[in-house]
Amino acid sequence: MDFIFDFIMCFGGTLCFCFIMNSPKKSMFISSFFASVGFIVYDLVKLTGIGEAVSIFFGTLCIAISAEVCARIFKMPSTIFLFPEIVVFVPGVGIYRTMLALIQSNFEEFQKVGTETIIITLSMAMAIAVINVFSRHVFPKKNH
Repeated sequence: MDFIFDFIMCFGGTLCFCFIMNSPKKSMFISSFFASVGFIVYDLVKLTGIGEAVSIFFGTLCIAISAEVCARIFKMPSTIFLFPEIVVFVPGVGIYRTMLALIQSNFEEFQKVGTETIIITLSMAMAIAVINVFSRHVFPKKNH
């Protein structure tokens, strides 16, 4: 695997998505950097042969942690950082292939690809939820 190429492509893709979303300027490069780091974590875990969903879980976990930390440091909502960063893991091709198989009445492929896509999406959601719940318990809101 070419980690440097993956890092650069992920950085550029996330930066472009930050521009599309009109992210605050001071969050753009930080989001792009941590999205790239999360993708490298994904690549490293995938090299162990554990599986796609687990690799995406750990990559998303890294991204969710960085979003929460950056939210505290820059005093911005974590979603400002999380949304652009998470785009690298969104299973767009899986969703496309699932719908294509359904339209072509290839129900075996629909079931196979659809199940994989749902599992990947759920692993992303679980990673985000775990970090969100953990950060709310570690850093509870202060009542004024």
